[in-house]
Amino acid sequence: MDGGELLARVHSIVPDRGIRHELEPPDERLLARAVGVAYQALGPAAAAVVERGADLLGDELMTRPAPGLSLAHGDWLPKNLVIDDGTIVSVIDWEFAGPASPAFDLARWEVSAGDRLHDRSDLLRRGYARVADPDAADTGWVSAFAIGWALEVLGWKNPASPARLRRCVDVIAGYAGA
Repeated sequence: MDGGELLARVHSIVPDRGIRHELEPPDERLLARAVGVAYQALGPAAAAVVERGADLLGDELMTRPAPGLSLAHGDWLPKNLVIDDGTIVSVIDWEFAGPASPAFDLARWEVSAGDRLHDRSDLLRRGYARVADPDAADTGWVSAFAIGWALEVLGWKNPASPARLRRCVDVIAGYAGA
């Protein structure tokens, strides 16, 4: 929860430089690779989920106004929170920081936080609520950013672990239907 509070404080900053994280539809090669990886690793049902996720992402991008921007860490995950005696004392790995929707960091956590925490996005959101409204930060875009990131991970040239591939398909299924 403290990580969520700290993230809300980061999101209160409006940056003028850094890596700009914009949500875009997956290109054809990435999508074909993601579908193929899902098919090979998890079967035809997973490949169908990936295709539905890509369609949903495309629909969202075509029909909704772009989200507002704030400072995003770009890799807000437990592995980048330095904890001493139960307290976050530092946040490392700022190389991907830059302008993005706050939904970007919230979505990355959901997809990539790790086995014990990615299903506990509620803790991050409760901590975020100590400072700012997580629903206002989400603005309905967490689903699109989560699908976009999951598609990217599935489309990596060096495939992720089977557990990570399963997590990506599960996240997409949660938003695009099983």
